[in-house]
Amino acid sequence: MFVRLRNEENQIIPAGLFLPMASALNMGDAIDHVVFELVKELAENSDEIPVALNLTASAFNHANALVELDGLLGFSRQSKMKLCVEASHAVLDQFPAMCAQIAESARNAGHSFGIDNLNLARPLHALKTVRPDYLKVNAKTLYDMTRDDNPAGYEALQTMIRAMDIDLIAVAVDSREICDHLRQVGIDTMQGNLLHEAEEFA
Repeated sequence: MFVRLRNEENQIIPAGLFLPMASALNMGDAIDHVVFELVKELAENSDEIPVALNLTASAFNHANALVELDGLLGFSRQSKMKLCVEASHAVLDQFPAMCAQIAESARNAGHSFGIDNLNLARPLHALKTVRPDYLKVNAKTLYDMTRDDNPAGYEALQTMIRAMDIDLIAVAVDSREICDHLRQVGIDTMQGNLLHEAEEFA
C-alpha cells in the first residue's frame, strides 16, 4: 500500500517527499490512523494477496500508535486479510527494540514483518535482534552488486539471509534488463512498475 498526496494542481506527491515533513510536524500518528482505516476497508474485499503496511516512525515511539496497531492486528484476526508489516531501515536503526516487539506481535497475529529500503552501506547487526521475515532492497543496487566481477558483497548478503531464513525482495524494478538479470542470479521476488502499475484505491 503506497500513500501519496495530491497538491492543489492535482499533481501526485510521493511519500518520500511529504512523509519527512509530516514527521517533523508530528503528523505521523494521523497518517498511520488513515492508513489503518484504509486497510480495514480493504479487508472487506480481501483475497489471498497480503497487504504490505509500511509504518511511520511514530508507530514505534508513540503509545497511541502502538495501541492502534494492536487494534488493527486484532481486527485482522477476524478477517481473512494477511498483513506484511514493514519498517524502513532508518526506523530499524532508530528503534531496534520496538521493531523487535512489533515484529513479534505481527508474527503472533499470523502476519509477517519486513524491513523496507534496506541500505547495504549501513550496519546490519540489528537484523539479528529483529529477525525480519523479508528484506526489501533497491533492484538497481542488487543489479550493480551482481554484475561485479567479484560480487563478494552480494554473496555475503545471501549467506546472512540464508542463515536467518530471510526472504529477499527486489523493489523499484523498472526495466526488463534488470528483471531478467535478477532472476538469473536467483532473485525471483520483486515489485515495481515493470511488473504492475500502482492502482488508486482512495
